[in-house]
Amino acid sequence: MAAKDRIVEAASELFVAQGFAGTTVADVQTAAGLTAGSGALYKHFSSKEELFAACVERAIAGNELHVETGDNLVNDDLRATLRAMAVAGFGTLRSQRPLMRMLFHDGERFPTLRDRFRDEGVQPTYAAFAAWMRGEQAAGRVAPDVDARAAAAVLIGSVVAYEFTKNLVGEPPAKVSEKRFIDTWVATAAQLLEVRPDA
Repeated sequence: MAAKDRIVEAASELFVAQGFAGTTVADVQTAAGLTAGSGALYKHFSSKEELFAACVERAIAGNELHVETGDNLVNDDLRATLRAMAVAGFGTLRSQRPLMRMLFHDGERFPTLRDRFRDEGVQPTYAAFAAWMRGEQAAGRVAPDVDARAAAAVLIGSVVAYEFTKNLVGEPPAKVSEKRFIDTWVATAAQLLEVRPDA
């Protein structure tokens, strides 16, 4: 792994564990395998703030990739597609756990980065899910009266809330396992979205 990538990875872990203010450049250099006090970090980043921004940028890029590859999960079986999307969503949330913790601790200090993550890392997921639903409506596989944007907010939002609650308080909502949650989420989503016989 290149030194710059090692620095970003080490910094992400430290910012999560210690917060921005509690993490020193020397901490990051040591964690990245560089000599503390050598100034090696400054060959790649002009400041700790720029390094924090790089950590956010990496997470945004990861989420963009998730959105772009979402089409690979889609097939004609609505419930199978929903299940694949839920599983992929949990995987993405787990990979972004460090960033969410960083922004939870230091988002107010970096409002521009927080807003960029919202606009480029979070909202596109909802938009992509709503666009998928509208495409399924056009193909006759999702009920035409479903409000795609609102349904995306409810369905994606519940997955986010499950993962956020589990991380915040140390156990999932109602102590329901991820498998049980996904099974019920798929059944609930399908009931909302499936074309009804009288439609």
